[in-house]
Amino acid sequence: VIFSKALSSQRRKYYLDVKMAKNGSKYLVISEQVVGDTPDKNERHRIMIFDDTFNEFASAIDEIKGQMK
Repeated sequence: VIFSKALSSQRRKYYLDVKMAKNGSKYLVISEQVVGDTPDKNERHRIMIFDDTFNEFASAIDEIKGQMK
């Protein structure tokens, strides 16, 4: 892991990790952990954004951010 950032709100935790692939390229892993009523109901979801689409992904987030205000 090159860089990591964690965020939390009530029952959800988000992790943003920048990692290095075996071929030397960087990618972003966004993980969401949802705490269930019991430990067996916890959920974890992950998406990976690779460097070839990162700028497009970041631009889309910036555009969406304006709509969230």
